Amino acid sequence: DLSGVGLANGDSLMVLGECCTGEDDCERDPVPGFPGIGLSAPATRDGQAYEFGTLAQNTSGGRYRMCWCPFPRRNWPLPFVACDTPGSFLVDAGSLTIRGPHFTRDSIC
Repeated sequence: DLSGVGLANGDSLMVLGECCTGEDDCERDPVPGFPGIGLSAPATRDGQAYEFGTLAQNTSGGRYRMCWCPFPRRNWPLPFVACDTPGSFLVDAGSLTIRGPHFTRDSIC
């Protein structure tokens, strides 16, 4: 569960190596092995629950950032964004650690 101020149903999270800052074009690559380019389904339970689907077996182990984008709503002080590209996810909502080998390294089990 995610907790915070201003959360609502329909918000989205995207898993990235680092969140965008709004100061650049933010050409971030999706995390390999994450379904839907690392984009969550729209939030439920008042913006606290997010689903990503099942990770592929080749998902790269590592530390990632969960980056947040608000669903547009009335009286929201921020401009509308579509929440469909990394550049829309400007708020760092926390970290995600995936255990396993990094996808650029060979591993023997």
